[in-house]
Amino acid sequence: MVCQKNINRRVRLELIMRWLLQQHALYKEFRVVSAGVEADQRRYISQALIDEVRMVGVPKGIISKVKRDYRAKFLSRELVERAEVIIFAEEMQALQAKHDFGDIPHLADKIVLYRSLIRHDGGSEVDFADTWGTLLCDEIVMVLTNNFNSIIV
Repeated sequence: MVCQKNINRRVRLELIMRWLLQQHALYKEFRVVSAGVEADQRRYISQALIDEVRMVGVPKGIISKVKRDYRAKFLSRELVERAEVIIFAEEMQALQAKHDFGDIPHLADKIVLYRSLIRHDGGSEVDFADTWGTLLCDEIVMVLTNNFNSIIV
């Protein structure tokens, strides 16, 4: 899960994906990691975001673990090499990853744009814009649930 600064969009995606993996009894088989192309390591997870993911049903245990272990990460070569799937919030970030890590075998096969998942749900073809302070978890749950099997395969 990649966004610009690894503080907002990716946190929602990471928490919800961890929850979905838990619901499918796959939590221990997959590692969900998120990063930013310009990660700000001084940032924290806001209480508003925590309240938002609680409202859609993400269990307190998942929230507590992510909150406790939270540290914004830069998108690194190691993360890209180890990933099976990389969901990018915006096309610009995917293009930057292709530029920075284009020599990694099968990189293009790993890349998924969040907007392509929305399109499958009949939504728009716009990027997952930075939405600090906006309630989006219902949409993310719907999009990730409807595309779950194609994401983890």
